[in-house]
This record gives sequence, C-alpha cells and structure tokens, in this order.
Amino acid sequence: MSATIYDIADKASVSIATVSRVFSNHPRVSDKTRAKVMEIAEQYHYYPNVSAQTLARKNSFMLAAVVPMLTNYFFMEVLRGVQERMAESGYDLMVFSVSDPAQSMEYLQRAMQKGRSEGVFLFSTYLSESDVKRLSKSTHPILLVDSFHEQLDSISVDNVLGAYHATQHLIQQGHRKISLLGADPVSIPAQERKRGFVQAMQDAGIAIEHGMMID
Repeated sequence: MSATIYDIADKASVSIATVSRVFSNHPRVSDKTRAKVMEIAEQYHYYPNVSAQTLARKNSFMLAAVVPMLTNYFFMEVLRGVQERMAESGYDLMVFSVSDPAQSMEYLQRAMQKGRSEGVFLFSTYLSESDVKRLSKSTHPILLVDSFHEQLDSISVDNVLGAYHATQHLIQQGHRKISLLGADPVSIPAQERKRGFVQAMQDAGIAIEHGMMID
C-alpha cells in the first residue's frame, strides 16, 4: 500500500496541515521542516493528489482556453503568447479544442467546473443573447478573445475596419479584381472581415463578382 499524508506527517512528527502546506508551497513553513517533510516523502515515494490539493487551497493555478480550430495558425500564435506570459505568473494553461462551434458553450461549462480553472479565455465564439445573459451573471472570470460584447470583458480588434482599410488600400493602388479569402464562414471575425471587404468594394463602386469571396 502506498504512503498517505498521515504516514508522512507521522514520520516527520508534524501535523497533516503542515505536510499540506509544504506541498502547496505555503510560505509559513520553515526551511528545516520543509526539507524534512520532502526527504521523508521522497523516501516513501509519496506524491500528493493534485485534485485534492486544488480543492484544499481553493486555487487551481490553472486558466482554461476554449478554442475553435486549434490547428489554425492564428490561434496557435495567440496561445503561444498567452503561455509565455502565464509562465511568469506560475499559472498553467488548459486548452479545450472545439471542432464544432455549436459545442463551444458545452466546453465552456466544462472549463468553468469548480476547481478546474480560475478563469477562461473564450476565443472567436458567437454568443446568443441568452448565452451573454448567463455568462454576465457568472462569478467565474471570462475573457472574450477575438470577439466582442459590451457586457463582457474582451480583447479584440475592429475586423470590419481592418478589412475595409486593407481593401481600400488595394483599390487606391489601382486594383479592381480583388478577392477575399476567408476562414470558416461561421467564425465571427471572418464575417466581420467580409462586411468590411464588401463595404469598401461598394463604396468604390466595384461590383463583387462570383468567386471573389472564397470561404
């Protein structure tokens, strides 16, 4: 039978609370006691239960990201930046890859389960008004990434304006046969960029022909 926290506490002549504090890196443990507990734990091959630790300290030091199309280069680069920044804070990142946009809310609920994460990044996801109403009442921190709603915290760019200026620039360079190569048409950013493209073409009096927009 493997050793338990009670065994380690008994061998080290300390309380189980002290053993728990050692493994949660609590500052209120002397170096001498910490070293003694770690030595005995190693001797008896004791490894604390991560889930139990999480519930005990009420902080998982974990953030979650719900991401559609994880193979998309854009999302991979954003996640890389998130992980690099989180590495400085001691938090880890748990990623939920969503292949079907209709399942985004289901994965979000999983990420928000008690003890699983301290907050959630929700990437490029369409939210119905009922979704927004439910999330705005949640005490679990949620940050929209690459999408926007005035009732929720978000980090995003103006995709409509960006696509408009990009198309306008090509028009000003004398181009008239301009095509838009877009991502999944269900994607909110893709829809916004399409609107910007169409508006710029219409403002310039250029007809959009079949095949100029490819999803």
